[in-house]
Amino acid sequence: SCEQFEQRLASKEKEQLQNIMMQVDLTALSARLTYPDVRIDVRNTVNIRITLKPGTPDGLVFFWGRPMESGKSADFLALFLIAYQATFFWNLGSGIAYVKAKALDTHRWSTVSFGRDLKNGSIQIDDGLVVQGQSPGKLVHLDIHGETVHLGGIPSLDLLPPRLRSLKENYSGHISFLSINHRHFPLHQTSLWSDTVVEGREAPCGLKEDCGHGLCQTRANEHTCKCQRGWRGEGCREEGEPEAAFLDGSKVEFAYLNRVNHTVSSSSRYSFSFSLKTFSTDGHLWWEAGSDDYFLLFLRDGQLHVVKNLGNDASLKPVNVRGVRVNDGNWHRVEVQRDFRNTTITVDGRNPLWIVASPGSSELNTDGLIYLGGRYSAAYSKFKLPGTFVGCIKEVTINDRNLDVRMDSISEKVPAKCRL
Repeated sequence: SCEQFEQRLASKEKEQLQNIMMQVDLTALSARLTYPDVRIDVRNTVNIRITLKPGTPDGLVFFWGRPMESGKSADFLALFLIAYQATFFWNLGSGIAYVKAKALDTHRWSTVSFGRDLKNGSIQIDDGLVVQGQSPGKLVHLDIHGETVHLGGIPSLDLLPPRLRSLKENYSGHISFLSINHRHFPLHQTSLWSDTVVEGREAPCGLKEDCGHGLCQTRANEHTCKCQRGWRGEGCREEGEPEAAFLDGSKVEFAYLNRVNHTVSSSSRYSFSFSLKTFSTDGHLWWEAGSDDYFLLFLRDGQLHVVKNLGNDASLKPVNVRGVRVNDGNWHRVEVQRDFRNTTITVDGRNPLWIVASPGSSELNTDGLIYLGGRYSAAYSKFKLPGTFVGCIKEVTINDRNLDVRMDSISEKVPAKCRL
């Protein structure tokens, strides 16, 4: 009947959605998934995509290959994390080759795409740089048809060639997607799990349609939408520029990658700018810090202050931008340009402040993160700065790249929309 057909259709759609939305937690010891007898034609070409969020720097993420016989080389494909760097190894029978990408960010989900076309291998993180390499010898075909795919680890080191057995750690973290040559492999079938696998608590991104003119990003137990330029709103369906964020002074830290979509741990020059609106006289605005180096912006008595240390300024020396008060409830534009030891700061394009760090180091070494609005960690308390900022921030740029204050936060919560 039509009713039975609709019920079967709804059940199938629910199962398809579960396949997409499911995520597995592989942080427990020996947690892995096993797909036996995988029959996909990868003799000439293979492309594999895995979406993951690692919890530790090292581990075997993916393995598909033939068992070794009498110590002889066997065909295989493998993806390892080595110091958070995604590294793709493969062997076509005439020697092991590998290519490695940049280090994954532990604060975000990343999609690793890797594979080969005959002898040519490649790896890519999200839509970043494609790293390529070539396998040795004359053999160009991969013979692993019908072998078992292992996700998160392997049952025995005997599957690995001796050269790779020192990389014996299993992957520890979360995985939300696996495909081989565009064939999706479900994660929700518990029959594929080892005893220690559990369903992940962090919900990965949903269907693409959920985000309209944008891309889905996972944040704690929900997903949010990163809108394309010219679109805004929760589902990226309203035309307009991104909304300003309201920072309410509550004990929530809002962290961002210090180059918008990636991080750097050391830099000698860069620029950033943002607009703010507030009635508060005091409050911390911008925080970048490492074990010794730091660059901080904060309000005191309604004026912008800055303090920095590139490694040779032992004491805290705040300097303020005189003659400009920004706590009048109007929008003000702050621009910062750092060039080695020299820093220039302007507010609304006037009264520039020049600061020169002490002789010696000219690089700022940090943990790769920027915090807007204040911090509550033990590291923050040593500076004894005024409290958290209450107000609105928008139009943030870092090295001329736009940062969406609400959607680009890598913290568990999203800043509220501006209410001033």
